[in-house]
Order: sequence, then structure tokens, then C-alpha cells
Amino acid sequence: MITCRFTKKIAAQALLALSVALGTTEATAGMLILRAGPPSVGTGGANPMGIPPSAVDLELAWITQSNWETSLSAVPGLLIGKRFDIGNYYVGLGGGIVISSNGVGLGPYSSFGFETEGTVRFGIEYKQALAISGVGLISPSALRLGLGYVF
Repeated sequence: MITCRFTKKIAAQALLALSVALGTTEATAGMLILRAGPPSVGTGGANPMGIPPSAVDLELAWITQSNWETSLSAVPGLLIGKRFDIGNYYVGLGGGIVISSNGVGLGPYSSFGFETEGTVRFGIEYKQALAISGVGLISPSALRLGLGYVF
């Protein structure tokens, strides 16, 4: 229990520091994406996706017009980063609270994906995270398909 409380305290402090470092900006439009796909939770590879998808299979992401991305999922966790577009392809880099079946920790992530053009967008993304937890290194990943809506 002490480790869990300690990890939660560190995670809260890290999110506070990140929000202070990013500062405030004018409200802008962005894109909301719902993705579904099998995560690799650290137990030997990706699990099959449930039909219908379970909460572990889902991810919700918000991307601002300035390409800052915030994504929330059970695996790999709560992540904030910057996306770099290369045509319809992109690469994302950032960090946050990383979650796997082997623990919770703070660490970086990277992602790459493809999205179509338009107001409603189809996309596919692979995301890999790395963190240090109470049991050592954790490295969850996810391959997900999704639909996004541009506001």
C-alpha cells in the first residue's frame, strides 16, 4: 500500500508540473478520437480484442490544432505528448502515467499512425510506452483502429 500511495503522489505531482510547464493557451478546436484494439499489457503479447470491446481495449484521445495530444486508456495509461505530421502519417512523442498488468509508473511513450482527411477521420495507431514501476521496467503497447471527429 505504501508503494501505491507513493506512486499516486508522484504521478499527481508529475501531471501538475507538466500542466504548469505547458502553460495556458487560447481555446482552440481539435479532434476527438475513439480507438479500439488489443493492448499488450505485459503478460506475453497482445491479447485478442473483445467483441464488444472491453474497457481495456478502448482509448480516448484529444488532439489540439497545435498537435498536442492527450490520450486516456487502461493500457498504456494517461499520456500527453506532441504529434508531428508527415502528410497523413504522424509520429507522437511524450510521457505520462504508464499502466500495465505488472504495475504503474511514469515514463515516455512514442506512437506512429495514419489518419485520413476530412471532418470524420479513420485512423490506425501503434503506441509503445516505457516506465519504471515498483517491479522494474514495464513496457505496454497497443495497436488500435479508430474514428475521429474534427471540431
